[in-house]
Amino acid sequence: MFEDIIQNGKDAVTYAIRHFNSNVIVMGSSQGGIVAIALAGQDDRIRAVFPHNILIPQVSDSIVVTRFPRFLRKNYTLFVTGITRMAKIFPNFPIPVSLYLDLKKISRDNRIIQQFYDDPYGFMSYPLHFLSSLFNADLSSIQDGRIKCPVIVIAAKDDPLFPEAYTRTIFQMIKAPYKELMLFNEDVHLILNERVPQVLGPIVAKVRIFQ
Repeated sequence: MFEDIIQNGKDAVTYAIRHFNSNVIVMGSSQGGIVAIALAGQDDRIRAVFPHNILIPQVSDSIVVTRFPRFLRKNYTLFVTGITRMAKIFPNFPIPVSLYLDLKKISRDNRIIQQFYDDPYGFMSYPLHFLSSLFNADLSSIQDGRIKCPVIVIAAKDDPLFPEAYTRTIFQMIKAPYKELMLFNEDVHLILNERVPQVLGPIVAKVRIFQ
């Protein structure tokens, strides 16, 4: 469940504080970016958060990130309700990632996509109840002021999976003491994998500001 992943994040923060120091900065990429900013709204120990990509499931425009038909935007609430009800009936039914995300938008490099399938610790399908928990995840903390740390959103200008217009829409909804959009002039989704030389320096320099 999405809530379990958030708890894992809190446990990781606790571990870092106990074994290193209290200057904890959280970063996540893609789905991890969503987890990172959700975690920032639930854990005041975090000094700064660097989500690569952001999403609020309750916003109907979020359908553009998926491969589901765009017309569902007008009936988004019914769509999510349908997934929720199906998850109660068939909670463990496996849903391939390729069913709700366009893998070609994740990466145009077939070798990278194959690595996802070959990774013994990775998942390329999730039980329906997890997908339901993601669509129903409570990310109200993004907008209600519970985030007490700086938020630096990382994104690619021409990200094929997360359109810039959508990212800017969600970015405007963020309520935090400080927020910034680091927009890289790249055309791939996995910039932290496929564009490391171009993005690493600026990101490291920004992280150091909040250390």
